[in-house]
Amino acid sequence: MEYKMITESGNSEAIRIREGINIAGRSDDVDFQLHHPGGSRVHAALFKRNEGCYITDLRSVNGTYVNGQLLPPERTILLQDGDRVTFGDESFLFRGEIEGDRMG
Repeated sequence: MEYKMITESGNSEAIRIREGINIAGRSDDVDFQLHHPGGSRVHAALFKRNEGCYITDLRSVNGTYVNGQLLPPERTILLQDGDRVTFGDESFLFRGEIEGDRMG
């Protein structure tokens, strides 16, 4: 499976989630750069396993939300295709697709 986070800011930029741990935040040395000041420098971790893609809030200041529900700090959940993930005030659409398929 291939996983992506698609920005909801109007430009529809797709950010691929790579194998291993992907750190999201505003810091310069993260894997997944957040641009809104509501995001923490090190906000959340996204990681792939054989059975799916998971997310963990890393004790961010403004929280990580999945479909409008606050993800408790350091709790890990499995993301589902179509989930809306919000880091502070910046929202993304999570997409999972079978390798070789194209997203519409």
